[in-house]
Parts: sequence; structure tokens; C-alpha cells
Amino acid sequence: MPEAELLERIVSDLDFLKTKILSIEETIGEINNDLHHVKPEYIRKLESIKKEGTISSSDFEKKFGVIRAVTTIDFGKLVSCQLQSVR
Repeated sequence: MPEAELLERIVSDLDFLKTKILSIEETIGEINNDLHHVKPEYIRKLESIKKEGTISSSDFEKKFGVIRAVTTIDFGKLVSCQLQSVR
């Protein structure tokens, strides 16, 4: 097999692998979202903030309490993020 043909085949194989990896990452993200569901109460709180616009951090704490994000990072990638209300 000539060198140019071999290089074209390698490029083709790499493109195929990149496509498959992106597909797998997308599927993992969807599974992760299903497993780490955000509580409806937090979604409602965030929606009300969107409607009202921005507020100061002290007003936010008075109205909603403190919300902290608890994250899990594995090998430099975000695995999960959960919001917790602290009153």
C-alpha cells in the first residue's frame, strides 16, 4: 500500500474515532443528567430569579437561603453538580 493511501486511511480512521468518542461523551452526559436530577424546588427558585432579574447577594440569601453547589470532579472533568439550599 502506498504511503499516501496509508495516510489517508489513518486520517479516515481518526475521523471515525473522533465521531464515536463525541457520540459516547454525549450519551454519557445524557445518562449523567438523568442520574443527577436537579430538584424541582431549585428549578422553581431559579425561574423566579430569571423573572425578577438580578438581585443582590444579601437579598438572594434572605429570599432563598444560601445555595451551594456540590460538585464531583473525576480526572479533571465535572462528573456531577448538585445544588443544596442551606438555611
